[in-house]
Amino acid sequence: MSGDSLRRVTEGYGQAIEEQRTAEAKEVYDITAPQLAQQVVTVKAPIQGQANISTDGGMILLRAEGWKEFKMSVIQKLR
Repeated sequence: MSGDSLRRVTEGYGQAIEEQRTAEAKEVYDITAPQLAQQVVTVKAPIQGQANISTDGGMILLRAEGWKEFKMSVIQKLR
């Protein structure tokens, strides 16, 4: 295979990969996407008895937005 042919093939493949990565990045940063909507959990039946609740948070670096805070909570029903 000639050098020019090899260059055309690899550049074409590289362009296709770049387009795929760009599309994936747009999907990740699409703030209107349903998977990024705030999730609210509604308790249908109250917990009877004792339960533990743990809350924690941290910071995460998002490429286009900088550092953002996140929070998590876990509720565990005791036996």
